[in-house]
Amino acid sequence: MESSKWVVLASTVLTCASLACTTTGHAQETAALPPPDSEPVARVAGETVTEAELTSFALQLEMTGARRVPSREALLDEYILTQLYDQIPTTATLEVAPETASPSPYDLVTQRAVLKRELRDELNKNIEVPRAEMEKWFEANSPRYTKPERVHAWHLFLETSDESETSSPEKVRTRLTELKAQIDAGTSFSQAAKQYSEAASGQAGGEIGMITRRMPIGPLSKPMNIELEEAFFSLPVGRVSDVVDTRHGMHLLYVTDKETTRTPTVDDMITSGILPGVLAQDRLTSEIKNVIAETAKKHDGVVLPELKENQEVTTDTVAFRLNGKDFTIGHLKAVFGPRFTNYLESAQQDHAMLKDLLQQALDDEAMVVAAIDRQMDKKPQIAEELQALEQREKASAKIDAIINVEAKVTDAEVQSRYDQLKDELRQPVAEGFVLLIKSEQATGTAEQARAREIARRKAEEIHKRLETEEFEQVAKALESDESVETVYAEIGEHVIAQTTETQARIFDQAISGISGNSGLSQVVPMGADFAIAKLAKRSQGEPLPLDVVRERLVQLIQGDVQMQVRENLIKRLKEKGLVEFLPGAAQYGKVTPAGPGDTATTTTH
Repeated sequence: MESSKWVVLASTVLTCASLACTTTGHAQETAALPPPDSEPVARVAGETVTEAELTSFALQLEMTGARRVPSREALLDEYILTQLYDQIPTTATLEVAPETASPSPYDLVTQRAVLKRELRDELNKNIEVPRAEMEKWFEANSPRYTKPERVHAWHLFLETSDESETSSPEKVRTRLTELKAQIDAGTSFSQAAKQYSEAASGQAGGEIGMITRRMPIGPLSKPMNIELEEAFFSLPVGRVSDVVDTRHGMHLLYVTDKETTRTPTVDDMITSGILPGVLAQDRLTSEIKNVIAETAKKHDGVVLPELKENQEVTTDTVAFRLNGKDFTIGHLKAVFGPRFTNYLESAQQDHAMLKDLLQQALDDEAMVVAAIDRQMDKKPQIAEELQALEQREKASAKIDAIINVEAKVTDAEVQSRYDQLKDELRQPVAEGFVLLIKSEQATGTAEQARAREIARRKAEEIHKRLETEEFEQVAKALESDESVETVYAEIGEHVIAQTTETQARIFDQAISGISGNSGLSQVVPMGADFAIAKLAKRSQGEPLPLDVVRERLVQLIQGDVQMQVRENLIKRLKEKGLVEFLPGAAQYGKVTPAGPGDTATTTTH
């Protein structure tokens, strides 16, 4: 099961060099950063808050992804609630989960990422890669970075035949010699190829594209005739070749660009950052693995217990022991979240995969412990960062608990919103016919473009027929047409965009532009192919059942009232004298007091 090693927690153990690696998905949701400014914004619990502090807070939110802040206006509220979460007045009875003794000193993924980042940075400082080692690596790997010789090739082809006087080798050679003279005199090679060439590339002006030696080209993806290849690569740029004779016919060749083979030097690789980067990364990975192994050995780390085949794993099952502490499956679920839980479900029936998963969790904890052993969590800046992350977590939990109670959604509200949105929740159904017109397979940009253009023209011709003829009749007639490949399907009634069947999905996409209950679609591109659909029937369908959309409706209703609840929390804190808005708050949608005792605010969010 070596292939499954590092599947789930590898990014956490080996590559989590910064907080951003665990919170990428939140970066775009954070409010725009406030501009640096010295004007005071507010007074919170007697402490003045500046633009710079809010900028720092916004950056922390972006890195940790602790909460989505939709606007700049909401940023100040979020800052206040985070600082004063333990002083928010509320009459709500909050459900507080019982605290359990955690076997890990740091349970938050964000805190663990900070410690692993610091450990990784420290190890990285001591890594040096000698030039001799870089040169040895370069000698073994330089072919991977060598750019082969290439030419931008064009050609004009005429077929020869001993059975036809007009296509005899003599006649063809004479004609090509005349064409060469015309091109040498100023006629466009591309125009001549488009007018006279009998090759498929003629439609594209004779362009084959950038080619390397022995590169598969053409519809059959075979290397070029060796005689043509040699002629192309020996031909100077901008010059038309003499007539080249092959067993298929005769050719004129033309090259508009040429790139010689280039192998970078070691210094080139260093300048580009590939070296010593790739070797340093390998060493760092090895160092991290060594530290993990040493820490696990030092603290008696071991995966426990020896699970029997098909033994049920519960939240109370001990996953591993480290430093004399037992870590259960339940604890790992709490730390690593849904990704661990989902992978655990897949690993339940595979003993080796399960053992790998638990070993990865042990390795992750060993890396955190290694950072603690080195007193990294005691460094002032790191300690401050860890404390801020813990405060964010507690604040988020408290604020969420209050909002969940004060913005509690009743069954009646859910039913009412469902009734309002019932028509929007209907799932349209449709049935009809679809015809896919396929392009010939081709390699090279020019050949692919030509094949696609031919398919498009054929599709347009078929579309004209379908405007007056029966869809099924035309489709069946095309089955015997060797000039085009088509795929026809009758599509039964189904929910639009809710099918996994390929032809039905093509049908759904094609009919999206049809208005009314029946009609013929336009010619719709489907990658290199084209589709035409005939809509026989379409209706609104039934709405999604309430139990299916209940959670979404609850979130929708909560979203409507959540902001108001948060504003009410700020108002309570102001009434307690814990918050005062200063002139700089105007940039955050707040109106400062008009006079003594006036603490009213106006928000724009």
